[in-house]
Amino acid sequence: MTSSNPIAGSPNRLKLGVFGLNVSSGCAMTSAPDTLKIEWDESVRIARAAEAAGIEALVPVARWRGFGGVTNFNHRSFETLTWAAGLAAATERIGIFATVHVPTVRPVRAAKEIATIDHISRGRFALNIVAGWNEPEIRMFGVSQREHDQRYAYADEFTTLLKRLWTENGFDFSGDFFKVPGAYSEPKPVQRPWPLIMSAGNSPAGRDFAARHADLNFALGPDLTTLAATCADIKRLARERYGRALSVFTMGYVVCRETEREALRYRDYYVKEKGDFAAAHNLLDVDSQFAERAWRSIQGDDRKLHRWLLRLAPGRNARAGGRRNDRDGARRIRRPHTQLGRLRRGYRAVSRPASPAAHPGRPARRVETLAGAGDLLVHADADAKTLRWATSFAHTQRKQIVYRLT
Repeated sequence: MTSSNPIAGSPNRLKLGVFGLNVSSGCAMTSAPDTLKIEWDESVRIARAAEAAGIEALVPVARWRGFGGVTNFNHRSFETLTWAAGLAAATERIGIFATVHVPTVRPVRAAKEIATIDHISRGRFALNIVAGWNEPEIRMFGVSQREHDQRYAYADEFTTLLKRLWTENGFDFSGDFFKVPGAYSEPKPVQRPWPLIMSAGNSPAGRDFAARHADLNFALGPDLTTLAATCADIKRLARERYGRALSVFTMGYVVCRETEREALRYRDYYVKEKGDFAAAHNLLDVDSQFAERAWRSIQGDDRKLHRWLLRLAPGRNARAGGRRNDRDGARRIRRPHTQLGRLRRGYRAVSRPASPAAHPGRPARRVETLAGAGDLLVHADADAKTLRWATSFAHTQRKQIVYRLT
């Protein structure tokens, strides 16, 4: 990372960013008033306020359609490259990301656009690379979404070509996905050798991509202990496999009021009273569809385990371990008797006899896993409702599959 980028050059060990200010409602699925409207003056006002507060970064969401519900969550959005260019001209010190879905752009054009924004910002630009996720959005571009690991192979070649365009001229590129004769791009970015790169890969293929190409990996976890272990594993992989130092970003939310009691009261208002639960379930549907295809990249006995677990993935109308509030369609989820732990990337499935009387309607097998970092673990004699709840929970944590111990 070059020192011209505020994220790299900041003296603060804990860097802060504002996430999702380019999409309607931001990250809050609520019909409460005064959420983000997505007007240009609003973006400029928030960007300048964040800069004045000493915040290091602005990170947008790449979104092409909404998630339905009362608010049609995120349906209105600013495209992130042009948004970043505008804010680069409207600010002076803060780092500005653009989020790019690689199936939606060509690398030669992206290299030129990114270099242009880096000049406008005088070296403050950063690129968030997304290999793909929301299939209905990708279809809007007239392309089919690739299988999970193929997406990262495509992103790897895309990023490799970008980096060469930012550092070389007059070369021929011939890969599995791109053929570029006489590749050329000027001017080069202000940041050398190229702008800061972030990825959000938490699967094995995603982590490998981040370890190889990114300066930052965006990671999530259900609690601080698990997240700390995940971050350590991400950094270890980059160091041991590629000899690189990788930093980690994560996400939290702030409810700002004069007192903690007022903040909690307002949180309950905008979530429990005004929450757009239909949009939330539509978002979970996208994650569930993603998970149903993830097992195809798994081999052998591990594939059998994935297939069995995915039968328990929640559908759109699944009642997740609680009762339904018919007044607003909200699912009020009771706290299940689960213990979430950590898994290493490796695991094994062991079949053992199980009592049909003790587990009516469930497979007669017992699943064991290896401990470690990576995915979420349900450690309990959980019933079907609890498993569905836990699977939904895992999907919200960057599409990680839940493994159970019964």
